[in-house]
Amino acid sequence: MAGKKRPKLKDFETAHPGGGAFTLIANDMFTSPAWMDLTKGQQLLYVYMKTQYYGAKAHPDGIQERFHFNQGLYSKKLKLYSNREQFRKDRDALISHGFIKCVEDNATTRKSSVYEFSSKWRLFGTTAFYLSLDEIPASMQRKITANNSA
Repeated sequence: MAGKKRPKLKDFETAHPGGGAFTLIANDMFTSPAWMDLTKGQQLLYVYMKTQYYGAKAHPDGIQERFHFNQGLYSKKLKLYSNREQFRKDRDALISHGFIKCVEDNATTRKSSVYEFSSKWRLFGTTAFYLSLDEIPASMQRKITANNSA
């Protein structure tokens, strides 16, 4: 059985003519109500999370949709955020719009948090859209609890 043939990237698409890695994002996602409701920074974070996902040699727990994303990656390597709170706000927006879910929130430990891509963004803005507590990090759960008790 022949392996999948990777698409050949154009010279303007990569710094390595004729090769290089790519990140796949479907056009219908870009025009969805959930995507349009995100800020540009939140959209960029999603793109970088997809890049991290496609670049991973192994996925947490052997589950294909899961990936690690930690402070060292977003602040030092990618230079996306210098402020941890802004990262959390943008991450929480991706969760609340159904693009990702938090599988392991390791914010208080020295381990990478584990995320999983979700297809719930397709239902965003409809009555069928919901998030369960096991998809939400502890910091987000505390905010929800505080808002409901106020």
